[in-house]
Amino acid sequence: MLSRRSKADTRMRNRIASLDPDRRYLADNIFHQELTEERKSRMKAAIQYSEEYLQGLTVKKFRAILGATLNQDWADIKAAVQAIHNAYVEDHDIDKITKSRMPQHHLARILDAIIIQKTFNNLSVRPEPFESYAYWLFLNHLRGHQNDNLDLVSSQDADLEPETTEDC
Repeated sequence: MLSRRSKADTRMRNRIASLDPDRRYLADNIFHQELTEERKSRMKAAIQYSEEYLQGLTVKKFRAILGATLNQDWADIKAAVQAIHNAYVEDHDIDKITKSRMPQHHLARILDAIIIQKTFNNLSVRPEPFESYAYWLFLNHLRGHQNDNLDLVSSQDADLEPETTEDC
């Protein structure tokens, strides 16, 4: 019988394996991109939009905006964000990214990986700027991970503080 940890590891491996584009594509094309000035500017705008317009949204309202009203759609979204985070930190052999330690170059690459996933491209609604919504999703994931709560579905407000990113 598999231990609880082994089951969680197996689930994460399956989630990472289900990424589309896959982990290899992400590692080759996204996870090691340079953080250009243009990319910094886009990310800054996405974060600003997220903080101004998305910060106070509940998960329920956020799901409605994405058109992810089915529980399976939301489960797929959460799984993709979590898998990208795990694949990224494994690829770079770094500790998991936290709200208090979120270097710009890591955040930019993770957001880029999120926005190209088929899971998000298949949604009935793709709000713009989607990168801002990806940022909200990633912060929601971090908030849930910080609380050791891997099931992020809740109806509580997303209590997101404006984040500062540091350049490493």
